[in-house]
Amino acid sequence: MKIYRKIVQRSFKYIIFLPLIFIVSCELNPLNKLTNPTLDESLGNTSWNDWVVYDDDLKGVGGTIYMTGPQGQEMDFRVMGKSPPQGDMCMKYSWTGEDVYDYDTNGMQHYYCCLSLIVDEDSQSFGNTYKDFTPGGYTKITFWAKGALSLNTKVSFCGPYDKIEVTSLTNTWQQYEIEPLTQLTSITAYFSIVFSYSGGEIPGAGGFVYVDDIRYVK
Repeated sequence: MKIYRKIVQRSFKYIIFLPLIFIVSCELNPLNKLTNPTLDESLGNTSWNDWVVYDDDLKGVGGTIYMTGPQGQEMDFRVMGKSPPQGDMCMKYSWTGEDVYDYDTNGMQHYYCCLSLIVDEDSQSFGNTYKDFTPGGYTKITFWAKGALSLNTKVSFCGPYDKIEVTSLTNTWQQYEIEPLTQLTSITAYFSIVFSYSGGEIPGAGGFVYVDDIRYVK
């Protein structure tokens, strides 16, 4: 998708960081958990199993970042009462459809907006730290989603270099897969959600999506 390609190629100095960074502590060094998601030498575990990116909260060290201006967008990582397929909570990302700031054109536009789950903790280091997931042998990303999109609006769910596009969502949880994964050597963002609008000069009404149980699997 041209929009997503433009996002990943954008100069990082133009990025606005979300007000809150969500970090989950763990008993091991969190960076070790990112280098090898299943590494626990005390248990003799040195193999790579599923790498869970989100399940009730972000896992390991990392944060979230708006790839366009934050206008008209909201993100909540601890939504309850939605009967998610895994755990008690899910995440919600929404867009009102209003204009957001585009760092490529230095102006406002209403054709797309994006949020990413990143490997770094802050905007200063984003783009300088990379994670290599090739030892895991991962072939796809699986996740669950539901929600609603306005007319002429679609949502794309993106891995590091691969994506799927969805033109309609329902209020029933559905599992999706991003496959095959083609580039796992230099990951800067585990997972991105992109709303895009094709209705012309008059803004649309955006949409919202609930997402749960995001994981890299073999």
